[in-house]
Amino acid sequence: MTVAEFFEQRLSVVAEQKVGRKTLDRYQSIVKHHIALALGRLPLQKLTALHIETHYSRLAKEGRRDGRKGGLSAQTISITIR
Repeated sequence: MTVAEFFEQRLSVVAEQKVGRKTLDRYQSIVKHHIALALGRLPLQKLTALHIETHYSRLAKEGRRDGRKGGLSAQTISITIR
């Protein structure tokens, strides 16, 4: 199982039962645009703390996808941690 497959399954099994539609849509967007792009193909068993910390650091410095320079807000990054 890859990181992307894990998040896909997690969102469909757990999040759909615990959060509202808009929140679920936001979570799916974050997974698609920020997590799956960077870590999605990595086998889940090979995911390390260093992979995650490096990814968060990159998001903080250059994670924006709207064409502006800079990173994501601390609030958006905190959502990716949940």
